[in-house]
Amino acid sequence: MKDTCNPADCAFGKEYGQEKCPNFIECWWQEDGMDKPILVKDCAPHRILMMLQDLHNRFIGVQKQQAEVCGQLFIMTEAFKMLPAYKKEYIEQQKIFSIEDET
Repeated sequence: MKDTCNPADCAFGKEYGQEKCPNFIECWWQEDGMDKPILVKDCAPHRILMMLQDLHNRFIGVQKQQAEVCGQLFIMTEAFKMLPAYKKEYIEQQKIFSIEDET
Protein backbone atom coordinates (compact mmCIF):
# COMPACT_ATOMS: atom_id res chain seq x y z
CA MET A 1 0.00 0.00 0.00
CA LYS A 2 1.43 3.34 -0.97
CA ASP A 3 0.40 6.94 -0.42
CA THR A 4 -2.13 8.47 -2.78
CA CYS A 5 -1.60 12.04 -1.55
CA ASN A 6 0.65 14.14 -3.78
CA PRO A 7 0.53 17.79 -2.67
CA ALA A 8 2.62 18.94 -5.64
CA ASP A 9 -0.14 17.90 -8.09
CA CYS A 10 -3.10 18.94 -5.94
CA ALA A 11 -4.70 22.41 -5.90
CA PHE A 12 -5.73 21.99 -2.25
CA GLY A 13 -2.27 20.70 -1.35
CA LYS A 14 -0.60 23.71 -2.97
CA GLU A 15 -2.96 26.17 -1.34
CA TYR A 16 -3.34 24.73 2.18
CA GLY A 17 -0.42 22.35 2.50
CA GLN A 18 -0.69 18.60 2.93
CA GLU A 19 -1.73 18.59 6.60
CA LYS A 20 -4.57 21.14 6.17
CA CYS A 21 -5.96 19.81 2.90
CA PRO A 22 -9.68 18.91 3.34
CA ASN A 23 -9.14 15.63 1.46
CA PHE A 24 -6.07 14.53 3.42
CA ILE A 25 -6.36 11.36 5.51
CA GLU A 26 -3.69 9.54 7.51
CA CYS A 27 -4.22 5.97 8.58
CA TRP A 28 -2.17 3.02 9.75
CA TRP A 29 -2.09 -0.03 7.51
CA GLN A 30 -0.73 -3.48 8.24
CA GLU A 31 -0.46 -5.97 5.42
CA ASP A 32 -0.67 -9.70 5.96
CA GLY A 33 2.64 -11.14 7.03
CA MET A 34 4.19 -7.79 8.02
CA ASP A 35 5.16 -7.18 11.63
CA LYS A 36 4.99 -3.39 11.68
CA PRO A 37 2.13 -1.22 10.43
CA ILE A 38 2.93 1.62 8.03
CA LEU A 39 1.53 5.15 7.98
CA VAL A 40 -0.38 5.81 4.76
CA LYS A 41 -1.10 9.37 3.63
CA ASP A 42 -4.10 9.41 1.36
CA CYS A 43 -6.13 11.76 -0.73
CA ALA A 44 -9.72 10.73 0.08
CA PRO A 45 -11.12 11.03 -3.49
CA HIS A 46 -8.23 9.01 -4.93
CA ARG A 47 -8.48 6.28 -2.29
CA ILE A 48 -12.28 6.10 -2.68
CA LEU A 49 -11.95 5.61 -6.45
CA MET A 50 -9.35 2.90 -5.93
CA MET A 51 -11.58 1.14 -3.40
CA LEU A 52 -14.60 1.40 -5.72
CA GLN A 53 -12.60 -0.19 -8.53
CA ASP A 54 -11.55 -3.01 -6.23
CA LEU A 55 -15.15 -3.57 -5.08
CA HIS A 56 -16.37 -3.46 -8.68
CA ASN A 57 -13.86 -6.13 -9.70
CA ARG A 58 -14.90 -8.31 -6.77
CA PHE A 59 -18.57 -7.86 -7.62
CA ILE A 60 -17.94 -9.00 -11.19
CA GLY A 61 -16.25 -12.12 -9.78
CA VAL A 62 -19.24 -12.77 -7.52
CA GLN A 63 -21.63 -12.39 -10.47
CA LYS A 64 -19.58 -14.88 -12.49
CA GLN A 65 -19.62 -17.42 -9.67
CA GLN A 66 -23.35 -16.91 -9.18
CA ALA A 67 -23.99 -17.59 -12.88
CA GLU A 68 -21.97 -20.81 -12.68
CA VAL A 69 -23.88 -21.96 -9.59
CA CYS A 70 -27.17 -21.13 -11.32
CA GLY A 71 -26.17 -23.30 -14.28
CA GLN A 72 -25.24 -26.20 -12.00
CA LEU A 73 -28.50 -25.79 -10.08
CA PHE A 74 -30.46 -25.97 -13.35
CA ILE A 75 -28.74 -29.25 -14.27
CA MET A 76 -29.43 -30.67 -10.81
CA THR A 77 -33.12 -29.68 -10.82
CA GLU A 78 -33.56 -31.25 -14.26
CA ALA A 79 -32.05 -34.47 -12.91
CA PHE A 80 -34.43 -34.41 -9.93
CA LYS A 81 -37.38 -33.88 -12.27
CA MET A 82 -36.41 -37.05 -14.12
CA LEU A 83 -36.29 -39.20 -10.95
CA PRO A 84 -40.03 -40.11 -10.91
CA ALA A 85 -39.82 -41.26 -14.53
CA TYR A 86 -36.71 -43.33 -13.77
CA LYS A 87 -38.40 -44.81 -10.71
CA LYS A 88 -41.48 -45.74 -12.72
CA GLU A 89 -39.33 -47.33 -15.45
CA TYR A 90 -37.35 -49.27 -12.83
CA ILE A 91 -40.53 -50.60 -11.22
CA GLU A 92 -41.87 -51.69 -14.63
CA GLN A 93 -38.62 -53.50 -15.40
CA GLN A 94 -38.72 -55.25 -12.02
CA LYS A 95 -42.26 -56.42 -12.74
CA ILE A 96 -41.20 -57.79 -16.14
CA PHE A 97 -38.16 -59.57 -14.63
CA SER A 98 -40.24 -61.08 -11.83
CA ILE A 99 -42.79 -62.38 -14.36
CA GLU A 100 -40.00 -63.93 -16.45
CA ASP A 101 -38.46 -65.55 -13.35
CA GLU A 102 -41.78 -67.17 -12.43
CA THR A 103 -42.08 -68.90 -15.78
